[in-house]
Amino acid sequence: FWQNEILSCLHKLFAAEGTNELYIRGLTFLIWDLLYKHHISGIESVKGLPALAQQLSGAIRYLHENYNRNLTLSELAAMVPLSEAQFCRSFKLLTGMPPFQYLIRYRILQSCNDLCMSDKKITDIAISNGFNNISYYNRAFLQLMSMTPSEYRKKHAVSPSMLNS
Repeated sequence: FWQNEILSCLHKLFAAEGTNELYIRGLTFLIWDLLYKHHISGIESVKGLPALAQQLSGAIRYLHENYNRNLTLSELAAMVPLSEAQFCRSFKLLTGMPPFQYLIRYRILQSCNDLCMSDKKITDIAISNGFNNISYYNRAFLQLMSMTPSEYRKKHAVSPSMLNS
C-alpha cells in the first residue's frame, strides 16, 4: 500500500541524522509525490472529477509556480477559462477548499522549508513566500501548523553542519 511507502520514507527521515540535505529533500519530495498521487487517484475515482482535475490542472500548476506573487482570482479563472464564481466552485469541489485558502496553505508549507533550511529572518521568509503582512503570516502559520514560525524553526531546523554536507 502507498501508506506503507510513506511510513518507510518517514522512518528513513527520522533515522537520517547527520545525512546531507539532498537525501532529506529527496525523501520529502517522495512523500509529497506519494500523497499527491494518492489524492489525485482518489479524486479520479469520484465520477465527473477526472475532467475537472484535467481542466483545473493548468491553473493549479500556475498557482504552484507563482505562489509567491500576488495572484488574482480573475487571473486564475481566465486560465481555465471559467467565470470567477464557477472557478471557485470547481476548485473547491476538486481540492476541498477555496482557491485562496489553498494558496495560503501552499505558501505556509513552502515557508516551512525555508524555516528549516535557512537562517533568514522570518519576515524575509514571509515576504519571499508571498505574504505582504508579517502579522497575517504569523496568524495563518499558527492556524495551520499549531505553532508559530519561530517555534516551528526551533523544532525542525536542520543544523548548519547538515546544510553544508
